[in-house]
Amino acid sequence: MKLKTTLTCLLLVASALSFGQIQPFGHLTIFSEDGDKFYLILNGERMNDEPQTNLRVEELV
Repeated sequence: MKLKTTLTCLLLVASALSFGQIQPFGHLTIFSEDGDKFYLILNGERMNDEPQTNLRVEELV
């Protein structure tokens, strides 16, 4: 009985850890203190089509 309980607990912990391996992502908020509009280029890619005074980029990997 103890072995069965231990194996069940180990299985639950292993499955929880495997689901926890989802790739994390972050968010980035940039703004101009002077109110100047800007384009944000991140890793060679323009993040906004129109110049803006503040910008939020979501789900960065």
